[in-house]
Amino acid sequence: MSNVKSVNIAGIVPFDLTDYGVMQPFLAGMNSPTINLKIEYSREPVELRPNKHGGQTAMYEFKVTGREAVSYGWVEGFKSAIKEVGGEVRLSKVKDVEGEPS
Repeated sequence: MSNVKSVNIAGIVPFDLTDYGVMQPFLAGMNSPTINLKIEYSREPVELRPNKHGGQTAMYEFKVTGREAVSYGWVEGFKSAIKEVGGEVRLSKVKDVEGEPS
């Protein structure tokens, strides 16, 4: 089991985030009533990016906040998945609040 971490991660993601298999386990977990990490999105797109289909992809701000017993590997996996789907992590503050000295 991992120590409890205070998590604050933010950035931008594409509108079709849920279509990517790499993101689905993370999104499902944060939607669980027993996980204290929640993801929130901006109400409007903050950017439009050209895509490979000749159109534009709407990008939304996101933030993940909360305290939960997740590993640093989970955090790195989440950030890697964000990048894999074309998003960006612009803020990442994760602190062990249970096992590391203040």
